[in-house]
Amino acid sequence: MTPAQQPNPHFHQPLNQPRAFRLGVAGPVGTGKSSILATLCRELAGELSMAVVTNDIYTDEDARFLRSAGVLPTERIRAVETGACPHTAIRDDVSANLDAVEDLEEAYGPLDLVLIRVFVERGARVVVVDLQQEAGDALVADLGDAVVFIRGDVSDRAVGDLAVDTAVERFGALDALVNNASASRVRPFTEQTEDDWKLALDTGLFATRNFMLAAYPELRRSQGAVINFASGAGIDGQPNQASYAAAKEAIRGLSRVVANEWAADQIRVNVVAPMARTAGVAAWAEANPEQYALSAAKVPLGRFGDPRTDVAPVIAFLASDDARYITGQTLMADGGAIKLR
Repeated sequence: MTPAQQPNPHFHQPLNQPRAFRLGVAGPVGTGKSSILATLCRELAGELSMAVVTNDIYTDEDARFLRSAGVLPTERIRAVETGACPHTAIRDDVSANLDAVEDLEEAYGPLDLVLIRVFVERGARVVVVDLQQEAGDALVADLGDAVVFIRGDVSDRAVGDLAVDTAVERFGALDALVNNASASRVRPFTEQTEDDWKLALDTGLFATRNFMLAAYPELRRSQGAVINFASGAGIDGQPNQASYAAAKEAIRGLSRVVANEWAADQIRVNVVAPMARTAGVAAWAEANPEQYALSAAKVPLGRFGDPRTDVAPVIAFLASDDARYITGQTLMADGGAIKLR
């Protein structure tokens, strides 16, 4: 994994995401709390990634008001209805609101962290590569011996070798490789610089190549799996994403070739293209509201995926023996937005 540089709906944010700042607005009925929230959202949504949880005893009136005002994407305005009697409403509201806020923050969490937790919950032991030492240390402190953190740049071939060696030394084998690093800058094709192209290719295509080459001997022994990441940006040709889309489509081509070459070794190579409701999506929506609205409208299932329940299990499946007869495929975990033929 590697830190992303610019808002983009498909890549993954660094491990050291800043902690959310929570602001509560309370007061008697009819004192203009919803108007205050609407004003805050209008003034700050351009600078901050924001969401709102409102609380009404029996209705979602405040949430409906904020959605109609258009101050945030509608899925980032959530209502809590406690149905409490007046004398217990404050106690119940606090508890319900805290639960709703935790759910909302997790829903917009980085896909990287969610994926690591899902793998660990399913019994895997994971070697994680990232540039952020402090955040990596915190991850190990949270998940314990199931995780080993390596501080390194995934575009460096030696880092891939170190990650594989560490997995074998600590855990005895390497069963699966997940290449979900990517960074890019979003601007029109004619304005993308050599540095923009180098960033996208180094952290995407070349990092994927490096780790696959490093992992091959161990995956041949374990008859394991490789899961790489593609993007609707490349498959669908989204504007302002030339370097990122090119890197992602190159990864898909590489994956198909290697799936054929490594099939004799019983190594499976597949690709996942997710549309997940991550922190990256939230930042991208703020920077590109029109493009966000178009993307959301294209999803037949009517929503961006939940990283924990909709996307991470797909990746865990491809890494498991249950997917032993699947290779060379691109799985669109995107609610039906793109249908490959």
